[in-house]
Amino acid sequence: MPVWGDQGCPSDAARDCGSPPPEWDRRQLLAVGKAVVIATGVSADGPREVLGFDLGDSEDGAFWTAFLRGLKARGLGGVQLLISDAHTGLKQAIGSVLIGTSWQGAASTSCATCSPR
Repeated sequence: MPVWGDQGCPSDAARDCGSPPPEWDRRQLLAVGKAVVIATGVSADGPREVLGFDLGDSEDGAFWTAFLRGLKARGLGGVQLLISDAHTGLKQAIGSVLIGTSWQGAASTSCATCSPR
């Protein structure tokens, strides 16, 4: 069974790339739960940048440990504070991979609270 997304976005810009082709029967689509994480950072002189991203089957401790180790392997260092939701296993991964880094829970990560009303 084909899975929407395997083919990428068609060159036909008139069609919404977030929707399956009109010829597909909606019963053929397969929804799969995945965790998508994006790490952003702010340097001492102020610029923000995307440090990395990953896709996983879950956000357990093993996933977070591997994600943080991957960032370190690519040169991440000097992390003083990590702000995030309280994901299971993340705080332990921070303690074992980013030794000495403080953790703070995010006040809000919902885009609904960020948009003008």
